Amino acid sequence: MRPGKPLKSVYKAAVSYLQQKKGHEHLAEKLPKNLGFAMGLDFREPTLLLTPKNQIAFKQGMVFCLSVGFQGVELSEADRAATPGNSAVCC
Repeated sequence: MRPGKPLKSVYKAAVSYLQQKKGHEHLAEKLPKNLGFAMGLDFREPTLLLTPKNQIAFKQGMVFCLSVGFQGVELSEADRAATPGNSAVCC
């Protein structure tokens, strides 16, 4: 996130990182439509989203809310059992 670079460079960096990481290549397609947004006069500036197509350049002093995650990731039964709060025994 450097002044002069396009906002889309953040999304591209995330995709590139996942594609280079052994065993995580499939997660690149599970990224959401955007990875965050600029905060300004409105809490969420709709024209300043961190998407793969946004050509607008970063400017000095911009403030962003990053929201990195995945959607539609399938968990195995072992992963589900290991998830906190997902035990068969309840309070």
